[in-house]
Amino acid sequence: LKVSITGLSGDGKSRRHRNIEISHLCKSCTLSTEEVFHILVTFGAAAAKDVLAELESLGDEKRRQYNAKVGPDGIPGAPSGKQFGCKTGDIRKLAKKTKTDHELGQKLWKTGNMDAQLLAILIMKPKELSAEQLDTMVREARFAWVADWLQSYIIKDQPDDEKEKL
Repeated sequence: LKVSITGLSGDGKSRRHRNIEISHLCKSCTLSTEEVFHILVTFGAAAAKDVLAELESLGDEKRRQYNAKVGPDGIPGAPSGKQFGCKTGDIRKLAKKTKTDHELGQKLWKTGNMDAQLLAILIMKPKELSAEQLDTMVREARFAWVADWLQSYIIKDQPDDEKEKL
């Protein structure tokens, strides 16, 4: 499936048009291509598609290769089909530009893409997540970077009684 996206370019002023192949986002994802397409189109959004397109444009091959390496602890990195290869600084800049958007964050999390999940962590409102949602997110965090950011930005801000439920 291909989706045509029109959005603002990185400078925030000019419009750009690009085609993105949704199957590229879904390689080795627990969701099918059609399910990801359904999430992006039905539940929201041009904003999610624009953000994913921007994340993809920020990625590079060397970073994808680095992220895919097995760490010294033997834990494998993120496969290239589950990441765009964005620098964390670029993800932080995009989060600052996007601002807090809890719904968009939840949509980005559901894609299973590592870079999208890192951005989602930065733009979600931790206090609006239920214990059940937190539990699901903890179980879905497949990459060390995502688990680390999830703990640092979302879990630590939860009330102690919510943490006990995890």
